[in-house]
Amino acid sequence: MSTVDLPFTRVTVASLRRVNVPTFLVVVAIVLVVLATGLGVHSRDQAGRQADRIEQREVAQRVEAVRADRRADEAFFVASGRSARSAHLSAVAAERAALAANRDAALTSAAAALASSAGRVDELQRGELQAAVDVLSAPESVYSRVTAATADVVRLADQVGTAEAAWSAEQAALVQTSGAGGGSSSVGASVRDVGEAELRSLPGSAGVSIRWDDPGLSGHLGGVWSGSTDAIMISASQLAGNPGKTRDVVRHEIAHIYEGRIAATHGLTWNELGARMSGAFGASPQEKAADCVALRFGAAWTHYTSDCAGSDKQTWVDALIGGYLP
Repeated sequence: MSTVDLPFTRVTVASLRRVNVPTFLVVVAIVLVVLATGLGVHSRDQAGRQADRIEQREVAQRVEAVRADRRADEAFFVASGRSARSAHLSAVAAERAALAANRDAALTSAAAALASSAGRVDELQRGELQAAVDVLSAPESVYSRVTAATADVVRLADQVGTAEAAWSAEQAALVQTSGAGGGSSSVGASVRDVGEAELRSLPGSAGVSIRWDDPGLSGHLGGVWSGSTDAIMISASQLAGNPGKTRDVVRHEIAHIYEGRIAATHGLTWNELGARMSGAFGASPQEKAADCVALRFGAAWTHYTSDCAGSDKQTWVDALIGGYLP
C-alpha cells in the first residue's frame, strides 16, 4: 500500500483553532486524493499480478501440450521404426531361407547326378559339375554369389543328366539291336555284345578284356584273378538271356580291376589291401566294395551287399574309380 507523508505530524485543538478553514479543507482534499491514488495503484498492481499469473498458467499449459505432442510423435516414430525393422528382418530371413533351400536342393540333385553318371558321362563334364559343387558347398554369405553358384550347379547337373539319358538310350538301343541280331546269332552272343559294350563304357576300361566262359570261373557268373589289372571273366552261358544282369556283373568285376591296380601301385598284396578296406566294409571287403562300385555305375543287382551308405564306404568307392588310395 502507498503511504502519504503529511506536512504535520501532530494536531491539537489549539492548532485547529489557528488553522484557516479553507486551507484545511484544501489539505484534507489533497490527502484524500493521495490516498485514492495509492489505492488505485495498489488495485492495478494486484490486477496486473493476477493477469501475470493467468498468463503464466496459460503458457505452462501450452508448453505441456507441446511436450505431449512431441512425446506422441516420438512414440509414433519409434514404433514405426521398430515395425519397419521387424518387417525388414522378416524379409531377410525369408530370403535367406529360400536361398538355402535352393542351394540344398541343387547340391542334392548334383550329388545324385554325379553318383549315377559315373562311367556314363565324360569325366571332364562331370569334373565341371564337381567343381561347381565345391564352390557352392564352400562357406559363403553374399547372396549374389550363392545365387550364381546355385545356378551354375543346376545348369551343369542338367547337362550331366541329359548326357546320362543319352547314354542310357544308346545302351538300350544297343541291347535291343543285340537281342534281334539275326537267326545265326545265339543268345549267348548277344549277351557278349552287351557285356563288351558295357565294359567299354566304364571308366578305366582301356586295356581290359573279357574272357568269356573261362574255366577258372568254376560256376561263378564272373570273376577276376586276385590282383589282376587287365582281364575279367564272365560266364556267357549262365547269363544267357539276361543282358541287364550281364551289365551288372561287368560293373562289379571291373571294380576288382581297380582294386588290383591300386594294390600294384602302392605295393600292397591282395590281403593287405583287404585289411585296409575292412574298416569300412567289414568281412569280404573287396567283394562288398565291388558291389558298391557297381551300384555307383547304376547296377540293379548285386550279390554281396546293397548297403553302401556312409562316408567311409563312399570314400573307397570314389578312390577305386579315381585310381587312388584313400
